[in-house]
Amino acid sequence: MSPELPDSFRRARRALEELQPQIVAEDWIWDDSITCWCLAFQANLKAGNKLPSKTTWVAVVEDSYPDGFVRIFPSVDGGIEDTYPHQSNNGLEPHGKYCRSGRLCLFTENTEWSIRGDADFTLFSHMEKFLEWLNAANDCKLLKDGDRVEFPMQNIGSGEVVLYAEDEVSQMIWESHPAYLSGWLEMLESSPGLVCLSCFYGNDNCTVYSPVWGAAFVRNKKKKTHKGIWLIASSVPHIRNWQSPNTYGELRIWARSEGIDLDEIVGQHSMDLRDGVRHYLAIGVACPDIVGGDARCLSWFVLKMPALSNGQEFGKSGVHKRDILKIVDKHKTFASNTRVDWVTSVNCSRDQLHSRGRLSEKLCESRIALIGVGSLGSLVANNLIRGGVTDLCVFDSDLFEIRNITRHLLAANNAGYAKASSVSDVLNGINPMAQVESRDALGRGDEKLFKCFDIIIDCSSSLETLSLLDKSKGNRRLFVCSFGYAAERVYISSSTLDAFSVDEYYRAFEPLMSKDIKLMNSKGLPWEGTGCWSPVFPAKNSDISRAASIITDCVDNFVSHNILDVKYAYEVKRDIDGLFEGIERIRL
Repeated sequence: MSPELPDSFRRARRALEELQPQIVAEDWIWDDSITCWCLAFQANLKAGNKLPSKTTWVAVVEDSYPDGFVRIFPSVDGGIEDTYPHQSNNGLEPHGKYCRSGRLCLFTENTEWSIRGDADFTLFSHMEKFLEWLNAANDCKLLKDGDRVEFPMQNIGSGEVVLYAEDEVSQMIWESHPAYLSGWLEMLESSPGLVCLSCFYGNDNCTVYSPVWGAAFVRNKKKKTHKGIWLIASSVPHIRNWQSPNTYGELRIWARSEGIDLDEIVGQHSMDLRDGVRHYLAIGVACPDIVGGDARCLSWFVLKMPALSNGQEFGKSGVHKRDILKIVDKHKTFASNTRVDWVTSVNCSRDQLHSRGRLSEKLCESRIALIGVGSLGSLVANNLIRGGVTDLCVFDSDLFEIRNITRHLLAANNAGYAKASSVSDVLNGINPMAQVESRDALGRGDEKLFKCFDIIIDCSSSLETLSLLDKSKGNRRLFVCSFGYAAERVYISSSTLDAFSVDEYYRAFEPLMSKDIKLMNSKGLPWEGTGCWSPVFPAKNSDISRAASIITDCVDNFVSHNILDVKYAYEVKRDIDGLFEGIERIRL
C-alpha cells in the first residue's frame, strides 16, 4: 500500500510548470518495488539531433524528500535506450517498475547537496541541471576537449580487483613492440580477490612487458599464478553510443568494429586454459587523461571469462578435438546472451596510485632505512609507504606486545611476533609496489649497512643507536626523531652522517628534554604490571599520529628542499581547558 502523498511533493511538481514546454510533468506514482516516489515527465527539445525531440524520463525521490537523493532515469516507456557520457549503464535490468537502468550523473555529491533547499527548489534545481545535460547530449557536447576522460560504466559482477601498472615509460615500451597486439599473460594473486597483471607475452612466447610489483606479490609464499589473455584495441569497449558491453554478443559487436576476431584470439590460447577454471581477458587501450589530449598510457579493461569447454559436453565419448571445442566455446560458453563479468581494474602506477596525496618525488625515489618501529616509527613508516615510498628497510629487534595496540600500526594478532618483520608485512600489504624489508636492530659493526641507503631515519630513542650513528661516516641524509612527555613535543634533527654529533644533539635539545623529564617525574603515572620500570607513557594514538605526521612532513620538505644542519622542536599549544590551539615551531 502506497503512503499518502505529502503536500510538499505537489508543490514541487507545480513548481516545474515554469519549465514548460521543455518539461511537462505527470502525477507522482509510488513504486513499491523500490519504495520511492516517481515523477514521470516528458522532455522536449526544439530540434532533435543526437536525441529524439521528445523523450520520457522519471525523477525518483525517497519518501523523506527533500532530504535524501533525487535521481533521474530514462523511462521504460518512451525513454532513451542508448547510454551517454555522465550516465550509468542503460542496458541492464530496469530500476523498479518505471525506470530503465541508466541513471544520469548530473553533478558531484558535494555540488548536489549545495543546491538543496525546500521541496520546490530542490526538484526544480535538479530539473534545470537535467536540461543542461539533455541539451549537451543532443549537441554531442557532454565530453568536450579539455574535460577529464570518462570511461563507460561497466557492469561489475564481483568484488575482485585486478591491478595493473602503466605510465608514460611503459607506453614507450608498448610502442616499441607495435607488432604485438595480443597474447597470453601471467597474473599473480596475493590474496583472494586481489590480482595483478604480472607479465605480458606475445603469441611467440616472447616477453612484451613485465612491470615491477612489490613484495606482497613477488615474495608472498602463498601467492598463486594464473594465466589469461590480453589484446590491444584502439577504443574503449563500448556500443550504443557509450554503453559498456553487457553480453558477449555486444562485446563481439564492438570487437568487429575494431577489426578484432575475439573468438580467434581466445581460441589461439584456449588449449592452455581448458582446466575447468575461469580465466581473465584483459583489453588494453591507449587513453589520454584529457579529452582531445595525447594518449599517455594504456588502460586495461578486464573481464573474467566463463570456464572454457574441456570436452565434458560430450560425455564419455572422449571427443576433445581442438576445432570442436572452439565451436562449443563460441556457441555455448560465449553465447551471445551470456553476461560479461567485468572486473574492477585499477592502475597502480605511482602517479595514479598516489593521486590523492603523495610525498615529494625526491623522497619517494630514495632508499630509506628506518630505525625503530615502535609507536612512533611504525606510524612514520606507514605515512611513508602510503605517501609513495616503495624502497624501505625497517630495523627493530623487539617483539610486539599486545599492550602496544593502543598506539601502534600492528594489531593484537601480531602479539609475540617480531616487530620489524610484522611491520614490513603490513606495509607491503598497503602498497602493491612496496618492497619493504626488515632487519634486527643495528649493532656494532653495522655502520657499513648505511652505504646501502640514501636516507636514515632514527625513531628508536636509543642512546646506543645514536652512538653508532655518531661513529658512522658518509654523506647519507640523517634524521633523528623523537617526542617528549605525552607527545606534546616533537624533536627533529636534520644532518648528514658526517655532520652528526651526539654531544651537539643533546646540547641543543637538553633544555626542553629536561622539562619533559621533570614533568614526567612529577606525574603519578599509572603502572602496567610489575617490575622496576613499568609506568605507562601517557600518549594516545592520536598524539603519536600527530607527531608522526609532523615528522613525515619535515622529512619530506627537508629532503625536497635539501635543508641540512637544522634542529627543530614542535610544541603543542593548548588553552586553559586543554583544547588544542596549534603547534609552535622552535628552532634550536
